[in-house]
Amino acid sequence: MALLSPVVRRVARRTQRWLVHAGLGGLGASVALALASIHVDAPLVDVLSALGFASLAGAAALGAEGRRKLPGGLRVEGDRLTIVRGGHETQLPLADLESGLLVPSPRAEDPRCTVELRTRDGDLWQVEAPYEAAGQAFLAELGLAPEQRRVRIERHVGVGTLLALSTVAGGALALLLGQLGLGAAPPWPDPLTALACALLALGVGLESRDPFGPPPLDIGADGVAWREGRPVFLPYRAIRAARLERGDLVLETDERTRRIDLGSVRPGVQRAVQRLVSRLAGVGERPDADRFARRGRRFDEWVADLKTGSSYRAARVPRARVLETLEDASAPADQRLGAALALAADDEQGVVRARVAELARSCADPDLALALEELAEDRLRAETAERLGEAT
Repeated sequence: MALLSPVVRRVARRTQRWLVHAGLGGLGASVALALASIHVDAPLVDVLSALGFASLAGAAALGAEGRRKLPGGLRVEGDRLTIVRGGHETQLPLADLESGLLVPSPRAEDPRCTVELRTRDGDLWQVEAPYEAAGQAFLAELGLAPEQRRVRIERHVGVGTLLALSTVAGGALALLLGQLGLGAAPPWPDPLTALACALLALGVGLESRDPFGPPPLDIGADGVAWREGRPVFLPYRAIRAARLERGDLVLETDERTRRIDLGSVRPGVQRAVQRLVSRLAGVGERPDADRFARRGRRFDEWVADLKTGSSYRAARVPRARVLETLEDASAPADQRLGAALALAADDEQGVVRARVAELARSCADPDLALALEELAEDRLRAETAERLGEAT
C-alpha cells in the first residue's frame, strides 16, 4: 500500500552528530595551537579552523535541508520501503527500521498526524498522514513489533542551564589553554580564534546537556517509560487521565499521580506528547470491544448503529482502539467484523478496506474470512454477517 503526503522530512541524525564532533575537534585543535603559544606553522592552524567551521556549517546545512517540507510519500514493495521526497526515491529494507509510531497534531481539532520512522543508521523520517487510521494501517503494513512502535522524546535542560554549562566550559578551556602555554602569556586572540573559542564552548555545553538533563521519555505501544533515579514503566491500562501542568506531563492512576518533567521540550511538542499518551491510553470512557458485537440484533440495525456512531463515536472511543479490536486475533469474530464496519464507515481513501482484505486472507476462520472479504469489496451480505454472529 502507499501513503501520499504533502510533507516529508529527513533528519540524518548520525551524520549530523559526526559532523558536529568533527567540527568541535577541529576547532579545539586550532584553538589549542593558537592560544597555547606552541610553535607550529600558521597554515596548520588555518587548516584545522577551516575544517572545524566547514564541519559545523555542514551539520547546520544538513539539518536545514532535512527539515524542509517537501511533498512525497511512502509505499511498501515486498520487503522494502520506498520513500519519495521531492521527486527523489530512497529504498530501505524493512529490516533496517528501528521504530515507528504516530504523533498526533498538537491541535485537537486537526485530524492529521505524523508518521515518524527511525532507521538503524540513525535517520529520522517524518511523513504527514491525513488522519490517524491511515497512519495506523501503514504502520501495520510495515510489520513493526510492539516494542518498535514507540517514540522517544529527548528532554534537555533549559537555555539558562545551557548558557551556564557553556560558560563553565569556556572558563575551564581558558585555564587549560593557559597551562598549555607553559607560563607564557597567551597572545590576544584574533577575531577568528575568538569565534572558534565561543563556538567550542557552546558546543561543549550542548554536548554536556544529556548528563545534566533528565533522561529521555519513551512512549511505546504498551505504556510510558522514563527514569526517576530508577527506571519507571507505566502501562496505558493504568492511566486514567493525562494533562499538561506548568511544563510537566501529569499522569493520574488509581493509586497515585505521576509528574514527568518535560524539560526544554517546546510547548507544541508538549501538547503533542499529551495527546499521544491520551490517545494510546484511551483516556476518557474506556472502550469495550462488546460495543462492536451484534448481540442478536438484525444486520441492518447493527450496521446502522455502527455507522451512526451511537456505539463508539458517541462514546469517544479512539480510532486506535477500534483498530486494535480489528487486529486482535483473540477477539470474537463478530466484534472484529463490527470494528471493521465502524472504521469502514468513513474510509474515504480505502485504507481500512485494504487492511481488511489483507486480514481476510490471513484468517483461518472461514466465516470471518468470507465476511471480511465481502466487506473489503463493499458487498457484505446480511446472511454472511448473521451466520458469523450465530457462530460467535
